Amino acid sequence: MFDLQSLDMLIGLVTIYLSIALACTAIVESIATFFDIRSKNLENALQEILACHISHPLISDSPCSVEEPEQTFMMKFFAHSLVNSLSKGVNGRPSYIPPEIFSQVVCDILTEKGTKSLDVGINNLPECRLKNILRILKAKGAQTTESFEYNLETHFDRVMDRATGWVKIHQQKMAVFVSFLLVVLGNVDTFAIANAFTASSQSRDALLTQASTLLAQSNNQVSQPVSTGGDAIKNIQQSAEQVKQSVQASVTLFEAVGLPLGWKSVDINQYSAKDWISKIVGWLISIFAVSLGAPFWFDKLQKIVNIRQAGINPREKRKTAV
Repeated sequence: MFDLQSLDMLIGLVTIYLSIALACTAIVESIATFFDIRSKNLENALQEILACHISHPLISDSPCSVEEPEQTFMMKFFAHSLVNSLSKGVNGRPSYIPPEIFSQVVCDILTEKGTKSLDVGINNLPECRLKNILRILKAKGAQTTESFEYNLETHFDRVMDRATGWVKIHQQKMAVFVSFLLVVLGNVDTFAIANAFTASSQSRDALLTQASTLLAQSNNQVSQPVSTGGDAIKNIQQSAEQVKQSVQASVTLFEAVGLPLGWKSVDINQYSAKDWISKIVGWLISIFAVSLGAPFWFDKLQKIVNIRQAGINPREKRKTAV
């Protein structure tokens, strides 16, 4: 069983992990937005479904002839007005496409806006992966356009689930790298911080206050609705500014209560091999913890704070009093 001091130490560690994880999450999200990771991932996932060359460029020896540009099903898909309206700019790519939009656009391209049937549109495609996929989905009891669209949406959802996994893996790798930089540059040694909490009740009390502040701020951010378009960009900027202010307040607090963070008061020339091993292991624990992300530590902090507010077992109180 934990006593209150142990709980306070745990809350302090989790608060530090959460504060740094907020910065890590903000940096990772900014990188993903800057490099259009989600839209590129969506395009790669669609390529798995819509890979089909409708026409190839015609190369002629005659200098007067005009080469016919290559055309793919993907080009037609992204050029469709329903998809293009979800993109940012003329040449932009959407980061999310609803399943019903996907099925409507595919059917619209196949039927050429109602001028021919789905069966004819599928048969007119050259032999490719897309044609085989559409044949299979059409054969699964899709006697009507609505049932065929339902099969398309189901297949699209399955591919998007796998694509979401790709993004999560990429984000996790990036989170580990960013966590490494934040932890090493900030000298966030879990062992040193835990020792500081053991020696100073002032540090534990200050981190308890900071934990309540972080929980309140996180609750406000979670309760905000998710927006799209220009409002989404504005909200991302506002969230980034809130995270920046929160991290700055946390760093100021950490320095005020004398937590061993940063390199200002560290003399590495006095470090022995044992000290370096301890510090590296402490870094590794911090890197792993921070890379788990802010949502993970927010949830854990909420649970631990609730446990502390409920108090400890009376038997445990009697044990600590003896």
